[in-house]
Amino acid sequence: KGREVAQSTLQSLQEAPPPAEMSSLEQAVEQHRVEIADYQAELAAAKDRLGQVEKQLLQSAGEASEWRALQERVAKAEERCEQQEALAAELRTKEAATRALEAEVQT
Repeated sequence: KGREVAQSTLQSLQEAPPPAEMSSLEQAVEQHRVEIADYQAELAAAKDRLGQVEKQLLQSAGEASEWRALQERVAKAEERCEQQEALAAELRTKEAATRALEAEVQT
């Protein structure tokens, strides 16, 4: 909104021809008004871009947070998987020992 107002002001100032009877001081003042309008347009554009970058940074921060959370979930899942593999190996060892005992008992 501010950018549109600044651009509109700049356009109207640039389009209005200075009257011939304007003194050099009035012309200088008018030139400064045009320059101020230019700066206001630049400022509005910079604020718009800053807002866009801020949104991107917030999105990136959210994605980084999500990525860290996913890393933690993967680490926990890997740990549980290792625990289950260790339990499975222990069960296989006990099962083999049980079969060996059963074979001894039968003989």
